[in-house]
This record gives sequence, C-alpha cells and structure tokens, in this order.
Amino acid sequence: DTVAEQTVAGRKGAAVSIDPGVMDTDMQRTIRKASVRRFPMKQVFVDFKKQHALIDPGAAALRIVEQHILP
Repeated sequence: DTVAEQTVAGRKGAAVSIDPGVMDTDMQRTIRKASVRRFPMKQVFVDFKKQHALIDPGAAALRIVEQHILP
C-alpha cells in the first residue's frame, strides 16, 4: 500500500493505492472455464484456484476498511 499526500489550493488530499492480490471473481471463473485456445494463460488461473491462492472479495474489502477507513 502507498499513500501520497498533496496540498492543492490549501486543501490536503490523499491518494491511496491498494493491491489486495488476486481475487476470486466472476472474471476468474470465466477464465477458468474458457478454452486454452481462447485464453492461453488459463492454466495460471486454474492453478491459483487449486493452490487456494485466490482471495475472497468480501474478505479483501473488510481488510481494506479495517486498515484504511476505520483507523
């Protein structure tokens, strides 16, 4: 995560970049169902799922709220 602060016209603002990792989304499911011909990197995404390397989007959202919004 990175946070950058900048003062513009006397007002302070912040930009935050958050990388929650590879999430298990509908797009992931679509890729895993696609043919290798249509999506040559399919196996990478199949392996993410097999290795339990995909993050639940709800868990990612909760972690973002807890770390960046609530404190």
